[in-house]
This record gives sequence, C-alpha cells and structure tokens, in this order.
Amino acid sequence: MELTTNSSFLITLEVIMAMSNVNKSSDRGKLRTVGEVLGGALPYKLALHIKIAEIKERWADVVDSALAARSSPVMFEYEPPGDDVYLLVEAASPAAAQRVKMMSGIISGKLLQLWQIEIIGVRVKVI
Repeated sequence: MELTTNSSFLITLEVIMAMSNVNKSSDRGKLRTVGEVLGGALPYKLALHIKIAEIKERWADVVDSALAARSSPVMFEYEPPGDDVYLLVEAASPAAAQRVKMMSGIISGKLLQLWQIEIIGVRVKVI
C-alpha cells in the first residue's frame, strides 16, 4: 500500500493524539481535537482552518436550526493589510443569505464565545 502525503499527515496526527491521551492519566480515553492536542503550536490561520470542521458540526448552535439547514460555514478568508478575518458562509437561497448577513453580529459573537475566534464580518455566497 502506498501512502500519500495526506494519509501520512493523518497518521501523524493520530499518533500525536494517541500520545497526548496516554500522557495524561486523567484524560485517558478522552478524544481530543487536533487543535487541543497541538495547542499553541499551530499558526493561527492553520488553527482556524482546523476549527472550521467543528464550527460546521455545531452551526445550529451559532444560528438557529432552520437557518443551519439552509446555510453552512465554508472557510475563513483573510484580507490585507492586517489580515482581517471573515467567515465565508454558503446559503441555499437569497433569503437565507440575507438572514445570515442580518445575523453577522450574532455569528461574530458566538464564534468569539465558543471558539475564541474574532472575525471582522461574515461574507455570504448563494449556491
């Protein structure tokens, strides 16, 4: 079997996670995210991209369940000169897109509260 770069990366992450769980008896058997395992070792932008998966899973906690069914966070975008951070969200309709835009302040607050991610705003794309 030939390993690709992606599979090698995933295997490495699994080993790091396993080692992290073994070293702390109080956390033994507890699954942890890559961000928790590596802590501050990741560059900020990479850490954000890893957190987007968790944000997608908990999107209904950020917006209501009806809007979560019609929209999804996709990625973080950066805009120079200071690399301001924006959350890109895909919406299923113009109405859903408008609702996401109207909730941008709430979304920003939830990201800060739940994940300590500070964003400048939300950008929405209708798909």
